[in-house]
Amino acid sequence: MASEHAPELERRLAVALAILRITVGLFFLLWAVEKFVLPDATVAIWERFYKIPISSNLAYPIGVVNTLMSLALIVGFMPTITYGYWIVFHGISVLSTRHFPIKPFGGPNQLFLAGVPMPRVRFFRRRPHV
Repeated sequence: MASEHAPELERRLAVALAILRITVGLFFLLWAVEKFVLPDATVAIWERFYKIPISSNLAYPIGVVNTLMSLALIVGFMPTITYGYWIVFHGISVLSTRHFPIKPFGGPNQLFLAGVPMPRVRFFRRRPHV
């Protein structure tokens, strides 16, 4: 039998997930805007962490794609694609900096710990028994 509190719980869960989606999207949007504001920083990050040399001109198309995907995440557009994109993109970033969280007290490495839990957490609902 379904609980009488189920609709309220559903509403609260939807609000919480929307807040999570919007704030994570804003985090990624700042990451995207950096590509336009500091393209040389993007070049340095790609060379240092991803071991991929790029030109500063390539920072702009990367920024455009990241901006569009951030906005899509914020508004909830095509969630399977946008969540998948950010999980892969952010996963690569976490893996490329994996040595920093392992040694959190060896410099400014504690900041890298904050990025580890960012990928989307799935919530599974139990079906009510009939």
